Amino acid sequence: MKNSNSGLELEKTLVLAGPSVESEGVNLEERMNSFQNALLANSKIIGLTSANFIPGKLIRGQAEGYVRKLGSPEEEANTYSFTQIDENFISQFKIEILAGRDFDVQRNEKRSIIINEEAVRLLGFNSPEEAIGEKIHYRVNSTPEIIGVVKNFHQFSLQQAYQPIIFELRDQPDLFVFIKYKEASEDVLLSEMKDYWNASFPENPFSYYFLDDFYNQQYQRDENFFQVFQIFSSLAILVASLGFFGLTYFLASSKIKEIGVRKTLGAGFTDITKILGKGTFGSLLFAGVFSIPFIYLLGNKWLENYAFQTKITFWILSAPVILFSFLSILLILIQSFRSYLINPIASLQEGSNDTLQR
Repeated sequence: MKNSNSGLELEKTLVLAGPSVESEGVNLEERMNSFQNALLANSKIIGLTSANFIPGKLIRGQAEGYVRKLGSPEEEANTYSFTQIDENFISQFKIEILAGRDFDVQRNEKRSIIINEEAVRLLGFNSPEEAIGEKIHYRVNSTPEIIGVVKNFHQFSLQQAYQPIIFELRDQPDLFVFIKYKEASEDVLLSEMKDYWNASFPENPFSYYFLDDFYNQQYQRDENFFQVFQIFSSLAILVASLGFFGLTYFLASSKIKEIGVRKTLGAGFTDITKILGKGTFGSLLFAGVFSIPFIYLLGNKWLENYAFQTKITFWILSAPVILFSFLSILLILIQSFRSYLINPIASLQEGSNDTLQR
């Protein structure tokens, strides 16, 4: 899941929480401009953008029950997330524009918005191209024009469906600053950024984190489940293997006289393997095939928790059966080899005691 395409370029991105403490006589906007200019002058930084939301966290702005196409009744209104970004956000995160254009600071974009595919669907447009140039009811006495449509991206983990999002342009969103940096320059860059920050915002703490780490925290519970599942699966395989080995040992012990007689009559290693495999491998294979429908049903039940699901293919179901079959064959061969090395005379003498000795 962590390796799936989120629709955003999250790697090598530092996030700074915007300044929250204001001092009398201090213009935060001017200081933010000064701070960003210092960052852009740093050769280790390849991109800079800001927004009032962060991937992996609930978007604060929620438009409930009034956003709809012009001319549509209020009953068709849905709930949308809305947020503010600067003119570089879409390009810096490499979000694909499906129709229309990005924000342009050279134009008056106060009555312009960009929406994603999910918002296009909820608004009732048949395609991204159809939405371009259309206006919607948005905020009080506001009917902005849709100038662009971007491809859906995963604001949350794969457990949740795409969110319908409306983007507004703001010259300087102040909640989060996103810094794209060159590889292998993190330690030095952090030190320099802290100096820039303290010079611009001495009253505010320097708080940062890596965006990909923050985003992947959504999968922590799945990772914990996977680790526990691995441990118990390994224990189950170990117990099953020991049990199967004990079964073949018991079978070899119960057939010690038969094996001794057959060896005396010229039976080889293959014949002994058939004797032990006939009583064990068939039942094991039947149990494996019988379990496949239950694994399929339980797997699909678990996948119902995810809006985006993978398919349980035949190979996923059959691989454990095939692997355990190979392991079982190996155990049968080991026990057959042990039985084959036993002196047939000794096995006939010990057969009445149901013991198996070398």
